[in-house]
Amino acid sequence: MARAQVVRLLLGSCFLLLGLSSCSTQPSSVQATLTAVFLSNQGPEESPAVISTLAGVASATAFPPASLVTPSIPSHPSGTLAAGSTRVNPVPPLATGEIPASLSLAATPEPRRPGKYWSEWPLIPPDVSGRMIAVYKQGIALGNNPHAFSTIGDCQSAPAIFMGVYDTDRYELGDYQYLEETIHQFEGSFGRQSITVQDGQSVASVLSPAWADPDLCDSGETPIDCEIRLHKPSILFINLGTNWQGGNDVTHTEYLKKIVDIALEHGVVPILSSKGDNLEGDYRLNRATAQVAYEYELPFWNFWRAIRNLPGKGLDGSKPGQYLSVDAWGRRSFTGLQALDAVWRSLSPYSGQ
Repeated sequence: MARAQVVRLLLGSCFLLLGLSSCSTQPSSVQATLTAVFLSNQGPEESPAVISTLAGVASATAFPPASLVTPSIPSHPSGTLAAGSTRVNPVPPLATGEIPASLSLAATPEPRRPGKYWSEWPLIPPDVSGRMIAVYKQGIALGNNPHAFSTIGDCQSAPAIFMGVYDTDRYELGDYQYLEETIHQFEGSFGRQSITVQDGQSVASVLSPAWADPDLCDSGETPIDCEIRLHKPSILFINLGTNWQGGNDVTHTEYLKKIVDIALEHGVVPILSSKGDNLEGDYRLNRATAQVAYEYELPFWNFWRAIRNLPGKGLDGSKPGQYLSVDAWGRRSFTGLQALDAVWRSLSPYSGQ
């Protein structure tokens, strides 16, 4: 990934630790920390001067303390900078063994119940439908890359926060070594900035040409069409809902179905996800998203279940906006990887490789 693209991405990240109610384009010390983390994981070819400058900012920042990392999480290098060091601990820390086994691989009810029962759906989709297998095979025939996935989401889906660590050497899998095969399969997609990941992204904006990158996308092209054309993913995470003002589930559903239709038309298998927050008050957006997954026979990654046993149910109660806590970041990346692994393993026999 080009340095300018990474810096633009991370300086436009959420003020997740500052508690502001929206994402911003003004850099903060926290954003500088995230920038230092991501750039420092890119390897020795990066500019020492730039990394040294960013690391200096990071060393003065209130970085998540080691006390947030429980003993059941795989160990990492120290969360503070050693003397003279230009590399910092990757964010977020991975949460693995502390995820209750009952939430990890629960079986899907047969047949799957409608979306109103979404909270009972398993965390990880155990298989994919015959319809999605057909979509995947069509996509491979159209030229989709079986080694590529894309993400649609807001700033909390940026690679510095969501799974980007798996394109570095700074992660540990503990008892989940089988996931290494999936990391290798999709190498290059974890740390890549999808065109469809932007601050404030919603189900409507990803369908608007006004939100497309003018340097990369064709005139009049929507972000989702641009992303699919350029990256040719075979799998697509759709992590949306937090920025849907007013929480209108009817219009959310209408736009979400348009996104799904575009993905399916291009032979891309969507993975829908529940969100951790409840800004709308009654979880109706999670219910609506699950209903779309039910109607289209799509994989559904029920992330909401992964953070229920965390303090504050995975939300940082010290600030407004129902942002995810640092612990929840780790669970989101790790269970996202598990979801990708489950879907890919069901589809891989049909990749033609």
